[in-house]
Amino acid sequence: MVVRARTATVVGALALAGCYDMETLDPGPASPYLLIDNFEDTEQDPYKLASAVQFKGAWKGYPFNADNNPNLVESLEFVDVDGNTSRYALAGRFRFIDPGNRDFTGVNVGVTDARPLLDARFFEAIHLSIRFDQGSTPFPTNTHFYVQLGCDSAPALGTETSPFWVHAGLDNLTNDWKSLRLPISNFSEPQESSGRIAGGAAACLARVDSVRITVATHLALEDPVTGNLYLDDIYFD
Repeated sequence: MVVRARTATVVGALALAGCYDMETLDPGPASPYLLIDNFEDTEQDPYKLASAVQFKGAWKGYPFNADNNPNLVESLEFVDVDGNTSRYALAGRFRFIDPGNRDFTGVNVGVTDARPLLDARFFEAIHLSIRFDQGSTPFPTNTHFYVQLGCDSAPALGTETSPFWVHAGLDNLTNDWKSLRLPISNFSEPQESSGRIAGGAAACLARVDSVRITVATHLALEDPVTGNLYLDDIYFD
């Protein structure tokens, strides 16, 4: 794991967290750098749940609006894959069925509980490599993909309650690997969220506690659909 920073403030903040497999590089003019995971520690991780030490939670799948679909997450594991820039990636296989209401259903794949909290305002963008393979039944056209930065300790607006997060959309995902760069300025509060943050997106970005990739779809009584999500090389700069 590699950490690079251009200011003493950022270096100090990251040093508090520690980091396995860490190498310090010479400071440069680029923005601060924080690797969340490139999954290359798989061979040294018998539980296959490695993640940046700053994020205490291992990689997990978190279904939402799926009370009648307990097996939505069929598998989530590190795999040896071809076609990307590195050997290992995270692969999740998910099966979506109609939740029995008119709401979207889906899954968040990510790491949580950052200690200390990450101030994402220091960074210019988040990068990731991503690929999504649909099964034999195509996903509905209203399927959406997002990167979600959680901030449950952000100040609430009035009597609103967490969970709180900001997100940025991922467009046109296919079964080919894509390396994406999402500017931090693109992240905003989701319109559908019931909880609002005092200070908006900036207040959330100052207290990031989780990094998740979201797949959300609206099945509208269609047949079940199955998809495979692959993730690699996730980092801030």
